[in-house]
Amino acid sequence: MKDKQGAGARVIASAMSFAMAVAFMVPAGALAQEVVTTDGSGDVNRYVAFDRTTDDGDDTGYAYLYSTDAAQQITTVAGATYDRASNTLTLSNFNEPNSALELQCMGGDFTINVVGNNALGYIHSEAEYGGAAIDAASITIAGNGSLKVDPSTMSEDNAICIYGGWFKNFTASKLVVGKDVGLKLRANTESDGV
Repeated sequence: MKDKQGAGARVIASAMSFAMAVAFMVPAGALAQEVVTTDGSGDVNRYVAFDRTTDDGDDTGYAYLYSTDAAQQITTVAGATYDRASNTLTLSNFNEPNSALELQCMGGDFTINVVGNNALGYIHSEAEYGGAAIDAASITIAGNGSLKVDPSTMSEDNAICIYGGWFKNFTASKLVVGKDVGLKLRANTESDGV
């Protein structure tokens, strides 16, 4: 009787292993949902923006450096430039501890190049748009400068939040920090992330 039970368990384990291997061979794009935007175009709104707050705590709104939404006004932010060809945001002595860097569907190759000493309130990168994970929300921090991210200046918990999607709509997203970057992160005690 034990041999039959052991053989049955091995067959079930083998079948489950095969099913899992086949599931992981399906391209991620094959599982993605169609994106429907409010204007019906199907285009994803990708953007790089700073959510700025004054020292008194007043929210001054978003300052967009890049957006695929034609309705968003692109602004110049001192100490910050975005290059679409390389998908790189360069921070050069950018010192706005009351600003949050907001990224929407910027992909797996988005880079923050730090030059000099820089400070932010927090960084939020999201891969989801319209309820579906569209692209990776990865961030590479490179350069030879320093970056301090302290969310306590903005009553936030996490210094860096990377949202790869929800439930079944996850994308492979990661944080990579170059060896020459001086990175200082602070997370509040209630934090569930970085």
